[in-house]
Formats: sequence, structure tokens, C-alpha cells
Amino acid sequence: MLAAALLDIDDGPATVPSGTPSINMQKQNGHIHGTAAHRNRVKQGNPTSTFTDVDKALQYTTIAWHRGRPVKGNPDVREFDFGKPVGFGPQGGTQQRVRVHRAPSTNTIHGHPSGPVTPQ
Repeated sequence: MLAAALLDIDDGPATVPSGTPSINMQKQNGHIHGTAAHRNRVKQGNPTSTFTDVDKALQYTTIAWHRGRPVKGNPDVREFDFGKPVGFGPQGGTQQRVRVHRAPSTNTIHGHPSGPVTPQ
């Protein structure tokens, strides 16, 4: 169920901050409800944390990349806690963090909701 109240963010900046890696949409779509990539993940038995909206997923990912802290032991992963629900865990419930992964070889990123799940 995707009806829980999620953090409502602005439409975002008119321009993406300089230094932001490009978002790998093939990987990002695997974490966006309703996309073919997400349906395929679920169909293959790989449920994953999910955003409900493409535009917000891109905003959350960009914000988390710039404001997030590096994850211990992996300098190419950052995580940011928005303090309010931003998406849903693999088995339901909301999550308020976003974890962003950077592929060094392509300098692209993708993000997904992360952290503890709050039951709905």
C-alpha cells in the first residue's frame, strides 16, 4: 500500500547543483513504483525499497547526494535522513532515509529509501 503520508518536497531547484553526478535512470527506475524496472524486480523475487514518484525520487536522490554522510567503509555511498517518510520498505512500511550509490566507473548515482521501517 502506497497511501501513507510522505514528505512533500518542493518542485526542486531550477538547476541541479554543480558537481552532481548524473542519475543512472536504469538503476533508479528499479526503485520507483510503477516503472517496468520495478515491476521486473518484484516479479523476479527482488522486492526493494521504493519511491512513489519519479520527480520526487530524483529530488530526494540529488539532495541526499549533496547533504548525505558517507557510509562507513564505502566512500561511494551516502545516506541522508529527511526526518519524515520518503518511500516504502521492501515489505511495506515507510522509510525516511535515502541512500545514494555512486558508480565510480561511470560517475553516475542512484538512490533508494533506506533505514528502519515504520509500520503503516
